[in-house]
Formats: sequence, C-alpha cells, structure tokens
Amino acid sequence: MSDNIQKKGPQNKWASEYRRILKLAKLNDWSIVSHSLYDHRLTFYRGDDDVTMHVWYGRVNKIVTQMNHTKHGETDLMRRELSGEEEEKIFRNPRYHSHKGEYLKTRSY
Repeated sequence: MSDNIQKKGPQNKWASEYRRILKLAKLNDWSIVSHSLYDHRLTFYRGDDDVTMHVWYGRVNKIVTQMNHTKHGETDLMRRELSGEEEEKIFRNPRYHSHKGEYLKTRSY
C-alpha cells in the first residue's frame, strides 16, 4: 500500500472510516490503485481474483466489484448500506452475496 496515498487521506470526520477501509484492504491482500478525495472513493485491485473494487466511504456507503463471471462474463456488482461485517466478508471474498446488491449494465462511477 502506498505510503503517499495514506498520507494524503482525508483530514476530516471521514478519516477514521478511511483508515478502517485501508486496514481491511491490507489484511485481505488488496492493492490500492487510486483514491479520490472529491467523492471519498478508494479503488483496490487483487490479482489472485482479477477483481477491482471501488469503495465509497463517508455518507455514501457503497462497494462496487468488477470481475469476470464464469457464466455472465465481465460483471459489476454494486452493494449499498452494508454493515461492517458485510464489508469484511466482501473484502475476504468479493463474490460474497449480501442480497443488497444489483448488477450494473453500464459503469456509472
């Protein structure tokens, strides 16, 4: 995980949420790709699964995973309003079904 991205994290009320997400990513072998302070979004990649994950923190609690599904090809799955436990499950297994998700046909992020 890039020290530069960690140092440039939010310096406001979302800072603890930002650090919690970075810790989850590190514990589950995700590499940080980018961070947008504008919309409070972190993007991670994990090569073992060939999955990209976009995590919005703060007021918008949302995770979008992009992966290659065996039956459906490239898919994007968006999940909203997740508990901390559900987020941990998704970081461990990005194919986890929270039953709070929807498939996206076009990328809107």
